[in-house]
Amino acid sequence: MINKIQNKFKLPIVITYGEAEMELAKNLEGDLNLKEVFIIGGLFLKTWASLIKKCALFFTMDTGATHVASAVGIPVVCVYQDENYEKCRSQWYPWGVPHLNLKRSELLNINEKLWEEIKQLIKSQ
Repeated sequence: MINKIQNKFKLPIVITYGEAEMELAKNLEGDLNLKEVFIIGGLFLKTWASLIKKCALFFTMDTGATHVASAVGIPVVCVYQDENYEKCRSQWYPWGVPHLNLKRSELLNINEKLWEEIKQLIKSQ
């Protein structure tokens, strides 16, 4: 997905992670073969929120990060587990910002319509 986003929009990618994801992030760093991909961990909440605020778009799984991004006014693509999609997208969506809710299974085959929606979110910033 990271490769597709960067190839499509030619934007720098910032990946943040918490302590529990440190090993995954290190593995990901070795797997990516792109320019302008920054993998950053160990940030305090205030620093992390400041970093998010500089993004053109915040792409995330359904976590607290969704709400941090919306709190600092950044458009969000939020990915939900398929089995929780209906409930979560109606109750826990990114409030007050342009956003797109996706099922995790949709990431496997993003069509041109979805790419256009993502492009419009980037432009809304």
